[in-house]
Amino acid sequence: MMSGWIVVEIEEAKATLSLPESALQLLEEERTALIFLEAEAHFVATKGLRWWWEDFRREGVAHHFSEGNGFSHLTQIAPSSTEIIYWIVEDVQFRPGYRTYEASVETIQSVIGECYGFEYTLIAKDLRWLICETHSDVVIATGEEVEQNLKTLIA
Repeated sequence: MMSGWIVVEIEEAKATLSLPESALQLLEEERTALIFLEAEAHFVATKGLRWWWEDFRREGVAHHFSEGNGFSHLTQIAPSSTEIIYWIVEDVQFRPGYRTYEASVETIQSVIGECYGFEYTLIAKDLRWLICETHSDVVIATGEEVEQNLKTLIA
């Protein structure tokens, strides 16, 4: 399995934060593909979009964080900061163009803080919610719990 720059950067962030191997698990290609397809079918109306937020089944709530720090609010938007979820990151150097990790929201937030900007999606394992951040620093939450949390945060 070849690693693109994002995997290398995430591994460096993991080392900088002294995270144990179990805190952030890169999933195998086959499992990643299954998770991706299941999440796409659940959240996205048009199959095959590069940017899912262009056609979410549910409108959700979006907010532009002008400071470019939308990631720093993930633990406030997610229903639980310790819940183990799927984290899909864009990796254009890797086919099919994304990688998937399992980790808690608080771990993901810490790792993103040590990295350069990139697009990502957080998804509850039971598909009840999704949070993503676009290349324009817009955080989008879809799913009742996360929509309400984002609305409260930006009110």
